[in-house]
Amino acid sequence: MARLWARTSNFESINIGDQLPILVKWDTRESIEQFNAQAPLQVQVQRSPREDKSGESGVLEVPAAKLTAYVVELLEKAFPPESITAPGSQIRTEHVAPALENDVISFSGSVVNKREEAGLKLVECQVRVENEQEQVVAGVTVTVSF
Repeated sequence: MARLWARTSNFESINIGDQLPILVKWDTRESIEQFNAQAPLQVQVQRSPREDKSGESGVLEVPAAKLTAYVVELLEKAFPPESITAPGSQIRTEHVAPALENDVISFSGSVVNKREEAGLKLVECQVRVENEQEQVVAGVTVTVSF
């Protein structure tokens, strides 16, 4: 199947099975703290008892809002920006495990459905969020409206 790119994606050209681009991110304690400082009312800092790679305990979790922002970044690489925020578009995330500071997190996915409904042209995608051990951190269902 084809890999989607925002510049060439339109409802007619997208097929079930098409792949989203792959996005890889790495957050440090500093980048998480900076994100939390910019959105203090929306984000609660969570700590995990797991030790980080340096042996330090009480590592920070990557906030759910930051993971969602990364999903949006992935979508911006696959679809025209106006379709991501169009009426009918939505992102639904199911968090499975924490993403922790210094984890390398990858985002990948594919088109799982395409339909017309109530005058909207909708494309549904499944996005998989994994850490470097290939453990699922979150599953995301995305609907993009054209």
